[in-house]
Amino acid sequence: MHRRTALRRLGVGGAATLAGCAGLGSEEEPASVGESVLVGDDAKRVEYVVRRVQALDALGQTNPRNTAGTWAVVSLRLTNRTTGPLEMTPDPFTLVRGDGREFTPSTSVVPYLGSDGRVQARGFSFLTLAPDSPTDAALAFEVSPGDRYTLRIQPLGTFSFADAAEIALGELGSNDQSATGTERGTVAGTDTPS
Repeated sequence: MHRRTALRRLGVGGAATLAGCAGLGSEEEPASVGESVLVGDDAKRVEYVVRRVQALDALGQTNPRNTAGTWAVVSLRLTNRTTGPLEMTPDPFTLVRGDGREFTPSTSVVPYLGSDGRVQARGFSFLTLAPDSPTDAALAFEVSPGDRYTLRIQPLGTFSFADAAEIALGELGSNDQSATGTERGTVAGTDTPS
């Protein structure tokens, strides 16, 4: 497992650098599923590992929530790397399609994530992360199948000038693609130790 640091510099300094020196710097490649990335400054630093990505046509088992496209379910391990508790919402997460279109997590399907046995982490709209205590969580994005996606993670806090990170998720399968008979189109998974 590799640790990756910032990929993209945000804020006035980064914008000035890009405006004055376009083409001189090189961006790192996004991390991969199973690799950890650290995002944030010393006061709000979180380690993220994408453990699994699934493409599902419905969420929930009793009264499923369907979609015209695909539910991209991203299962993560979040670890607060500071000395105090941190509050987290889905706001720092964006799924970016290959053509640049951005998708935000759907918080309306959080209860469906919790009732779907195929999703091995709970959905969330708000979490408190204790220091150095890993928490497994899942996010769902309503997307179109057959495209490549990257998860972009922004630092916590409105006024942070810390770097964002990106994790390449790969191509999401179509609704009729079946990997195991119970999941449709599992993109990637990892047996990252607990």
